[in-house]
Order: sequence, then structure tokens, then C-alpha cells
Amino acid sequence: MSSYSLKSSSESTRCQRTPDRLAILKMLAEYRSLTTRQISKLLQTRGFPKTLRRVQSDLQMLNRAGYIRSYPVLPEIGPRSELGWSLLKPGAAWAGLEHHYGNHFRRKLSVEQLAHTGLKLELERVVATSAGWQLEKPQTYNRVRPLPSRTPQYYRLAQALTWREFYNTGRWPVGDIKGTHTLGLAFKTNDYVAYSRPREVPKVSATGLKESFPAKPGPTGLGPTFGPGNTPGPGNVDKTGGVSQPGNEEPLKSYYSEHAVVFILCPPKGSQSFWQARFQHYQQIAGQILVVGVFETEEKALSYKTLLSKARLRVTTLNRVRTVLEDIWRPQ
Repeated sequence: MSSYSLKSSSESTRCQRTPDRLAILKMLAEYRSLTTRQISKLLQTRGFPKTLRRVQSDLQMLNRAGYIRSYPVLPEIGPRSELGWSLLKPGAAWAGLEHHYGNHFRRKLSVEQLAHTGLKLELERVVATSAGWQLEKPQTYNRVRPLPSRTPQYYRLAQALTWREFYNTGRWPVGDIKGTHTLGLAFKTNDYVAYSRPREVPKVSATGLKESFPAKPGPTGLGPTFGPGNTPGPGNVDKTGGVSQPGNEEPLKSYYSEHAVVFILCPPKGSQSFWQARFQHYQQIAGQILVVGVFETEEKALSYKTLLSKARLRVTTLNRVRTVLEDIWRPQ
């Protein structure tokens, strides 16, 4: 056994398993690599109020245990550089995250990539603090965690399209979220999708058909809003389609998100081929669901506006994402 293995084993026995340290490892599994300050901000956002010094102490302990590794973000400036952190295989095993770990964790992120991660964190923070909205985030799929036949983002968008079809026709569509009105939606959608708090769908009659009900127009005119006596549920979709089963007096309730927005965060080198792929992915639903390219600055947004508008995609900046959501829907 190597001296490194002996050291790692010895250190790991002294690395106490705490919620804070497990949270750090989960963050590194989710984002692949983060700087010290990014980790500190994420911990604050997720309910772990720790000072930067205490975060640094936890990182050093995990590093000595062989669970994570550090590297200078700007090696050219020497000791003054902030540290970046990435997950190691023993750390993934210690935190029960083996299914998240892959060879890509061995590659250090560039300064541009780390800055892009910072933009992701800001987008997620803005949506999380926008009243009534939640977020499906892009996921990394691999051999251990294969791409599903339909992603979570697909279902959120299909629910919003189903509500829209209901408002347009006055009847709940045949086939529900798998009806013909969702045929233009790609199964493998894997961008950011913000969705409104799910609400109960129309009830199912004895014939098995969804009953329509009068809609109270919302602030955008797209449908009903929440109010007293109309509190949405936890977001589950029942497996029976809402039809009563033998022995059950009441049908299970279904809850669908009424509104959804696709946010495509422009990568560090957002080439025309990148956007062309997104055009093809969303071209059939862009007229019904808002699909938005998100840019760090107004200057970048304007430089892409003509290109994206050809495919009916909108552009915005990070500091206007909350406004985009509030213009679509806000709780009453």
C-alpha cells in the first residue's frame, strides 16, 4: 500500500461526517468544480450559514482526507490566487455519490468555465428567490446515470403546453400531457426550465373525460391565478390519470405546472452552431413556450438578438430574469 493511501486512510478516520461537509461534496458533484467563494455562497443559499473561514476549514479537512483536491484558479499570480476545488473518487464514495462520479471530474475547469459556473449559480438564485417559481436544472447523464426516455424538463414543458391547450379550446386535451399538442416537444430537453408552482388539473368525470371549468384570467391573460381556496399542491402527477380505482371513493389528484420558461445560458464560447442546435430543438414550441437566451451583459444580448429572433427565441440578461418571470406570472 502506498504512503498516500495510508495517509488518506488515517486522515479520513478523523474527518467527521457533518451535514456541511456532505453538502460541499454534493455541490462539487453537481457542478464538477467550484471556487472557495462559490462554495461559501452556495452554502448560505442552501441553509448553512457559515463564515468564509469555517468553509475554508472544512475544505482543508476534506482535502487532507483525500476526498477533494484543490488547484489555483490563477496560477500565474501565485499564492494570491483563489483556490478551485473538485471531487475525488473516495469523496464521492464517502458521500454516497458514486453514480455522479466520472472521468470528467479529473479535468480542471478553466477560468472561463468557472466564471460560467458563477453565472449558473446566479441564474439559479434568481429563480429560487422569485415568488412562486421553481427550476429544473440541466443534468449530466452517463453510463451509471443514463439519460431517461423523457427528461424532467420535458414533463414541465408538456404540462404547460397542456394547460395552454386547455385555455385555447376550453376542454382538457385528449392524451393529457402526451397528447398531440405536445408532439413538437423534444423528449431530451436538458436546459434550464423555470416552472410555476403546480396547481390541480380539472377533475375527471365518470366517463373518464376531463371536465372543463371557467378560467379566471391571470395577469398575462394566459389563465387562472392562485388565490384563497385555490392553493396548489406539491407538484405530484398521479399515476391513475385521476380516475377513481375500485375501493376508492375519491380520485387521486393531479398537479401540473401552468407556466414554464426555457432559459438557455450562453456558454463562454456560444458559437453559431451551438445556437443552431437550440433552434432545431425548440423551433416547434417557441411560439407557445417562451424560450430565452440569457447573457451576462446587455452588449452580448444585443449582439445575439438578431440571430435568436429568427427562430422566435428571445434574449435577456441575468439581471432581468426575475422581470421575465414576473411578467408571465406571479402569485396573487
